[in-house]
Amino acid sequence: MDHDPFHPGEHMVQAQAGVQVQAQRIGQSIKTFLPTAAQDFLQRQQMVIVASIDTEHQVWASILTGDPGCITVWMSGQH
Repeated sequence: MDHDPFHPGEHMVQAQAGVQVQAQRIGQSIKTFLPTAAQDFLQRQQMVIVASIDTEHQVWASILTGDPGCITVWMSGQH
């Protein structure tokens, strides 16, 4: 694998759970870019779930909805 998508804490949890082999296999599908087919799929959807972390490190998730085409995929270097 050219790049490791997991941080050290994730590796630790994977080792504790004994799932390093599965994580390595699944990790191969984690990319640093969004394939064209996935971009096209997302841009046809009516909802997306977004997540973020606030200044106190609390995780937040929200569902955003709209008409088909409400999602625009921005790739690095496109804006």
